[in-house]
Amino acid sequence: LGIVYAASGFVARVRHALGVIFRSRRTGLVVGRVSGAALGVPVVLLLVTFALVAAWVTGLRPESSIGVVVEVTAFVALAVFGSVIWALVYRLLTPSPGPSVRQHLWGAAVFTVGFLALERFGAAYVAGVVTRSTALYGTIGAIFGLLAFIYAAMWLFLLAAEITDLRRHRPARSQLTSGRA
Repeated sequence: LGIVYAASGFVARVRHALGVIFRSRRTGLVVGRVSGAALGVPVVLLLVTFALVAAWVTGLRPESSIGVVVEVTAFVALAVFGSVIWALVYRLLTPSPGPSVRQHLWGAAVFTVGFLALERFGAAYVAGVVTRSTALYGTIGAIFGLLAFIYAAMWLFLLAAEITDLRRHRPARSQLTSGRA
């Protein structure tokens, strides 16, 4: 029950933020919590699963040229799969009326690539800094590192939504070129 309550609060706040970004209907406190309970747990599980798969791909250590090809292929496949999945998540979390799944693809791709880069940086940070620390400070450092990672990932999520909104409302090329003629 605690996880469902926390996830519903997370989703309610995300839906409110996406409603502000896309200038769509904003969810209220009660409605936001109820819909957040239904959407929250799957979205949080998806985020955790994506992070675990990304960590697994990061952990691949190429020992030959075939290993490098496998690592690059896995990274590209994860980026493509993640972009599609996150476009669906953005659409599910965006209050109606909002951008379609297709319109969310650019923002989802930015989020996916940024998240993978953030995850790689976090893995390098943990490997380089936290493992050389004492038991107490290494644990505290890992906790603060995890909080910083979550904070950066959420800002990246909102930045990607802003990119979707910018692409959605930009004037078409034909409108830009006709104004110069």
